[in-house]
Amino acid sequence: MKFIFLYSSRGCRNHTNWDPEQTTIAPTAIQYKTDGYSYVGTRLVEKGIVDKVLAFVEIGKHFGTLQISENHTVHAIPHITCIEPYIESGDVIFVRGCWKHWAEILGKLCKDHWMIYYGAGTPRSGWRTWHVVLQDLLVKPTMGKKHPAVPFTKPINYNIFYPQNITKEYDILLNSCFHIYDKKGQYKLINAAIEYKKLFGKNLKIALPGGFYRNTHTSHIPEIIEKNKLDVYRPGTIPREKLNELIGKSALYVHIGYGEQNARSALEAMRCNLPIYIARPDLWPKFVGADPNIAKICSNPNDPILIAKDIHQMLVDIEVGKYKGASKYFDENNSPEKTVQEFTNLINIFKKYPKPDQNLLRKELGI
Repeated sequence: MKFIFLYSSRGCRNHTNWDPEQTTIAPTAIQYKTDGYSYVGTRLVEKGIVDKVLAFVEIGKHFGTLQISENHTVHAIPHITCIEPYIESGDVIFVRGCWKHWAEILGKLCKDHWMIYYGAGTPRSGWRTWHVVLQDLLVKPTMGKKHPAVPFTKPINYNIFYPQNITKEYDILLNSCFHIYDKKGQYKLINAAIEYKKLFGKNLKIALPGGFYRNTHTSHIPEIIEKNKLDVYRPGTIPREKLNELIGKSALYVHIGYGEQNARSALEAMRCNLPIYIARPDLWPKFVGADPNIAKICSNPNDPILIAKDIHQMLVDIEVGKYKGASKYFDENNSPEKTVQEFTNLINIFKKYPKPDQNLLRKELGI
């Protein structure tokens, strides 16, 4: 049995001409190598749950292949239909995010292959294509409007993210990994940094990785930093290995945005032993904001003076050892081995019933 993983679409072409023997330099394929899903795929092979993992990224150029391990490969393809020659009887298909032009081929494949869906920001959970939907804020299996839904642990790559005993250079890691835009709320912390300087007579040292989007508030961040002479390190988008190092050099993680569900950057920071300051605990699994030794909740993300005072107190408390144990706490609640087990549970059911049948799956899940 193969685990067919449709990872993402970052553009496509209206042809299927590509050379799988060519090594790809597509950024999305390279990104997959360090993703938590790559870790999970390798573990599924190592544990004998599946024979192979084939991941696919749909991309506009740089087609080809990257080898993760002997039985784990990521292919950068020009069009989703390129997956067809790779799919055999009994293979399971996991779709992380979905695009409209995928509908035809997935609608055909779902008749003979179990299909798992995780939204990852794409609103396709209502498609009848899926046999089960993964939900990362769910506590127990349930029956949705159209599909069974099961709890899902968003995986972090433990080979990339881990605690480091290195000197702290930054007060704050501001939440971005890849993109900086309004709904992530980075601009709110930048505004609070101005008030911090007024209140406490010094600059916060802020690390802000990621690329800027043009948004109403985000577009003004660079000029605000310059005008107020704030101390903000902006390395741009950096590889995850470098991000791990940057997290290790920071004292506190901050995310006071309002529209990003289960932000991976918070999970990575906790894994690396950083306490966190967040505004919307409902956007993460309950454990993230539940322990006051790990997390503080911002009561008003629109009040920069309140934010400045909260952060000052947290930094004082961190210095004396009040906030500690984030990495251990994260391991107990969000280890990628939990994700491996979640997929294992589903795949074992699929092996029992080779022909997809939601009623049989519901019976097995007890819903």
